[in-house]
Amino acid sequence: MTYTVVAKQRDPAGNVSSEASIKFTIDNSTPILESISTDKSSGTCTVGAKIPITLTFNKEVKVSAPITVTLNATDSNGIPVPVPIKTTETFSKEITGDYEVKEGDVTTEVLNVSALAGKVVDRLGGSLILNADVLSTATNLAATKQITIDTTPPELVSITTTAESGWYKAGDVIIVTLTFNEDVKVADDTELKMSNDKIASLQSGKGQVMNFSYKV
Repeated sequence: MTYTVVAKQRDPAGNVSSEASIKFTIDNSTPILESISTDKSSGTCTVGAKIPITLTFNKEVKVSAPITVTLNATDSNGIPVPVPIKTTETFSKEITGDYEVKEGDVTTEVLNVSALAGKVVDRLGGSLILNADVLSTATNLAATKQITIDTTPPELVSITTTAESGWYKAGDVIIVTLTFNEDVKVADDTELKMSNDKIASLQSGKGQVMNFSYKV
């Protein structure tokens, strides 16, 4: 709550000074974590991608005990990924840290914050310990962005053709199909080198399947 104190002075002769005032605020409330967000676009991220994590509070705060944000992504050992938040001596409504995706990191669902630790204080000394209760009342990452982590390379499952076994003459076309274990992206100029050192050109590529055309 904000208060205003107004004062005037009167001398022995009865002269009254101009009015002067001062405002002050009494704030007995503790900081509130409003949201955890990122400006990274929704989509799938892989090795080397940087995902900024921002904690937004209802008032200016600074870090008084190191903050760690734990994600629901896991590393190559199956351990949840921690994101250290930058410690600063300045007061701000936003505190940030960066998550850099490493080899072996993965999510089984949309990226979200699963745990918080640390402490912040406001300008008047009001403090907030970051824990599960605080996290449960804040807007989490997945509420605004749909981000997944996939650092596992696709695997080639099979190489097949609809052509029958036998001899083929010059000018015949053989379609060769590559099937992967997950959806892949392919460049239009992708080629397939055959065992006779000839080249099969890309005919189509969508989802888990790529078709190549080999002209004898």
